[in-house]
Amino acid sequence: MAKVTEYKQRLDALRETKMKHTQEKWEVIGVMDFDDHGRILPPPEFREVLEYRGPSGNVIRDVRLSNFKPISNHPSGGFFGPKAVGENFRRFMDAHPVYIDPLSSISGAWMGWLPAYVNPGWNPDFDYSYLEDEHMKYGIATAILGGQHFCQDLLIGFKLGWGGLLEKVRRYRKVNPQAADFYDGLEDVILGTQDWIRRHVDAAREMAKTEENPELRKNLEEMAEINQRLMTEPPRTFREVCQWIAWYQMIARMYNGSGSMGQIDEWLRPYYEREVAAGALTDEEAIFHIACLFLNDTQYYQLGGSDASGRDLTSKVSFLILEAAHRLKTPVNIGIRVHDGLDPQLLRRGIEIMFEDKTAFPKFLGDKNASTPVVTGSLFLAASTH
Repeated sequence: MAKVTEYKQRLDALRETKMKHTQEKWEVIGVMDFDDHGRILPPPEFREVLEYRGPSGNVIRDVRLSNFKPISNHPSGGFFGPKAVGENFRRFMDAHPVYIDPLSSISGAWMGWLPAYVNPGWNPDFDYSYLEDEHMKYGIATAILGGQHFCQDLLIGFKLGWGGLLEKVRRYRKVNPQAADFYDGLEDVILGTQDWIRRHVDAAREMAKTEENPELRKNLEEMAEINQRLMTEPPRTFREVCQWIAWYQMIARMYNGSGSMGQIDEWLRPYYEREVAAGALTDEEAIFHIACLFLNDTQYYQLGGSDASGRDLTSKVSFLILEAAHRLKTPVNIGIRVHDGLDPQLLRRGIEIMFEDKTAFPKFLGDKNASTPVVTGSLFLAASTH
């Protein structure tokens, strides 16, 4: 019971911190006509307030990191192509501050994104003005300038880890020398990610030296150990896979505002079942790690639904994820995939939480018309050329 109480107290304090971060964003940025992402503002000495066209094409008021300036590779002053984008993203991550809350089980927070520095947002060598009359005539909202909708396969990352991904990029660059710029861009994204994680490892170790609370000191030490491994190795435990997802979702947001993720209950289920069977994980601990992941950012996740054969994917983890969102009572982009064979208890619990919390979550998705394969797409980000 003492451990359960500790998790509740920590989560209550983390929620309060989240509310303070959101209040600060309101005061500095103003009204935010978009999701309340997990982003926090950079320290005042690194802030630059401005307006620009966001990844969805809308003009937004924002705060940039003042200690980063992109390097252009084009007469327009912009930067285009996978090599230049990868190089600039790595430099952006090098400039990005470290953030660790000793109450959380997850390291990191993102404070800015690369689209804020993309000007012009489209390579002028590729003129699309001949399409504009039709766009206006038919009211078409195009994907031009909207580069954030990727559909990644995180299972590749879970299998290989950042070190394995780096080795794969270097191996295939030798196989495909004509695409060297593409692989150079990918390598910079991975190296930048690894170094960003390393700086969080160093910070957690330094914080642990002066932390007086023994539980929080242990948490910081574990945080450093976990992320030291995750710099190169694939995740092994439930907490590690939550942290791996957090790193990915942060760099996805920072790269191009991407917010699509996928079937989170199926991702976490093997880790949960393995650790529970070994007596190494409790439900309360799992709920806490999931809640910390959700506080990190409001990515789009799905629960339930059916696999390719029509089998319902609802599991114990599906309910733990709903419970984590319920305890947070902050915006969490969870959608339940509703189909004829869905576990009725998952549907009922989702509806109960939606009415009780009044946060408009979870959402409900018609699986028959909207479902896609659980595993789709590509992990990598730097392949986009803006």
